Amino acid sequence: MNLRGLNPARWAGPGAGSARLHCAGLTLLELVVTVGIVGILAAMLLPAVERARRPAVVLACPIAYAARDGTVYLTDPNGSRHVRVCPLKAMNARMTWSPDGRHVSYQSFQGVVVVNPSSQRYSVFTNMSNTHWWINPSTIEGMCWHADGNYHDLWRLDIDRREMTFQRDLRREQLPYGQIQAKYEPFLGNGYLVCEPDWTWTPTSDVVVRNSDWQLARVIWQDPGNNTQDWGARVDSVGERVAWVRGKFSGAYVDEWCVAWKWLDDGPEVRPAKLLVPPYQSVAFCDWTAHDDLLVILKNQGELQLATMNIHGKILQILPTPYGLLSAGGGPAWRRFEHW
Repeated sequence: MNLRGLNPARWAGPGAGSARLHCAGLTLLELVVTVGIVGILAAMLLPAVERARRPAVVLACPIAYAARDGTVYLTDPNGSRHVRVCPLKAMNARMTWSPDGRHVSYQSFQGVVVVNPSSQRYSVFTNMSNTHWWINPSTIEGMCWHADGNYHDLWRLDIDRREMTFQRDLRREQLPYGQIQAKYEPFLGNGYLVCEPDWTWTPTSDVVVRNSDWQLARVIWQDPGNNTQDWGARVDSVGERVAWVRGKFSGAYVDEWCVAWKWLDDGPEVRPAKLLVPPYQSVAFCDWTAHDDLLVILKNQGELQLATMNIHGKILQILPTPYGLLSAGGGPAWRRFEHW
C-alpha cells in the first residue's frame, strides 16, 4: 500500500492535535515538579552529608591554628585544605590538643575555650584564667587568678562534668608561680614539662620536670643570665628530644625568637641548639609533627608563615595559610593521638 500523501490527522480523528499538545504540557509540568523535588531533597540532604563527612575531613587535618580573620582553623600537613572550627575568642591563642585528639583548647580573655572540631561545639570555662594543659582526654589543669592579683592557684577542670577542684597554692608551698606553662608528659615519668620563672613574675627562663606532686624532678635547662624567655616546651613522640621557643629581650619586650632544642639525656649544663634561619628574623617553635620534625612560625618583614623544618634548621615545607596567622605567640598545634 502506498501511504504517501496520507494526512495523519485524518487517521487520528478529531481533537488529536490538541491531545498531543496536552500530553506535552503534562510532561513539562512533571519535569518542573521533579526538578523542584530533587532540589528540595538536595537542600535537605547536603547538610547531613556534610556532617557525615566532616569527621573524616577533621581527621585529615591535624594542625590547629588561629587566623587573623578571628577564626580557629584546621589544615592538613600540606596546607591545601582549611576547615573552619569556631570563632576565635582571644587575641593571642596557643592551641593545645587533648591526648585523644577529640578536642582542641586555647586560652581566651574569658577563660579556657574547649572545642570539638567535628561538631563545632565549644564551651568557655571562665574560672580558669591563665595557662592550662591536658592531663587526660577529659581533664585540664591550669593556673587561676588569685584575689591578691597573682596567678598561683593550681586548679583541675573536668570538662564532662564541668567541675573545677582546687589542687594547690604554689606560692604557699614556696614554688615558682606566675606565667607558668606546663605539658603533662608520660615520657617523663608521668610528670610535667614546665617552663617557669626563677620566682614569681621574672621571665620564664627555666625548663624543668616536676612530678605529680609538683616537686622538682630534674632540670632540663636554666638560663644562667636569666635574660631570655623560654616557653612552649614539648617532648617529641618517642621521648628523646625537647624543643621550645626562646625569646630575646629588647628592653621590656621580646622582639625576636628562635627554636631551642636538646636531647633529654643531656644534662642541664648542655646548652640547647639554637635554630634561626636567614632571611627570617625569627623562628618560633609550635609543636612536633607526626614525623618528629618541627612545626614552626617564620617571621620576615612582619609577615608570618607556617612551616615545617628539621632539627638541623632546614625548612621542609611552607604551609599556605590564606587567612593569615594571628601571632607567633599564639602557636598552632599538631594533633597526636596519645594513649595515656
